[in-house]
Amino acid sequence: MVIAKMDFHLLGRQDDNRVCMSRFIKSHGPALFWAILIFILSSIPSLKTPDVGLSWQDKGAHVLEFGIFGFFLQRSFRTFFNEGIRVHVFVLIVGVLYGGLDELHQLFVEGRQASVGDFLADSIGIFLSQVFCWIGKRNYYF
Repeated sequence: MVIAKMDFHLLGRQDDNRVCMSRFIKSHGPALFWAILIFILSSIPSLKTPDVGLSWQDKGAHVLEFGIFGFFLQRSFRTFFNEGIRVHVFVLIVGVLYGGLDELHQLFVEGRQASVGDFLADSIGIFLSQVFCWIGKRNYYF
């Protein structure tokens, strides 16, 4: 009798683990995927943005890339904290730190170079994503 009860409990626990893994992938998967994608793209020597005729297109690509990352981080951190300023603060801290680590990583990739301007563009992208999240939350768009 005890063995049957224990087996039932273990089966229930496996189902709970599957649900937890599913929730983890849904909430944290996009941010982890995007962070890995940023790392991979930063590892490609001499990677250039497509020329569209704008002098600031490289910085715009950084703002867009890290803006998307900021939205994914927002989704991820909302599972740890209820809504509020703490989510935005943690997204800003993690996003800016990751942008700095990305530029540091590029120092060690042949054909790439670190740039303070790129770091600032990364930080602006993270910041703008949080401004849009905050405005959207206040206006019930998200």
